Amino acid sequence: LTVPSDSSLTVLAGQVIKRLEYTSLGIYGTLNVTGAADAPVVFTSLKDDAYGGDTNNDGSATSPGAGDWDPLYVRNTGSATFDHAVVRYGGGSGYYSTGGINNNGGTLTVSHSTIAYNWRYGIYNDGGSLSISDSALENNTSDGIDVDGGSIQAIRNNTFNNNGRHAIVVA
Repeated sequence: LTVPSDSSLTVLAGQVIKRLEYTSLGIYGTLNVTGAADAPVVFTSLKDDAYGGDTNNDGSATSPGAGDWDPLYVRNTGSATFDHAVVRYGGGSGYYSTGGINNNGGTLTVSHSTIAYNWRYGIYNDGGSLSISDSALENNTSDGIDVDGGSIQAIRNNTFNNNGRHAIVVA
């Protein structure tokens, strides 16, 4: 799935997007995720019954896990804004998997959001511009935020809980 470089996609409050295994979203254009405090936009595993109910119709036979779907990729021509969003159980599970949201040279802004239970990192910044505020990064298998290049515009008023290694790593 992609948001092409000449396009924009807006996801409104209360939407639940359940991702299938081995699917990613490449953002080459503009993605605006505009949730609300009482109705966040949720990106999660198909196996996550906590949001949107039992959409895979298996009762409690399966449970979500870190890496159930591949990252949301913000590419070098892309811009993504997540406000009042929840990103859970992403990151893929292969060697090159890089968390729930991967900024690969674009512009990433996250506010009032929860990034949790992702494989490796909650947010991985490999170039581009990064701004994260008033958000919770928790229960990711490695670091809450991993910065391996690019520029940090702001990281403020966030909470980090129970990540596998560190809250923030800047290489």
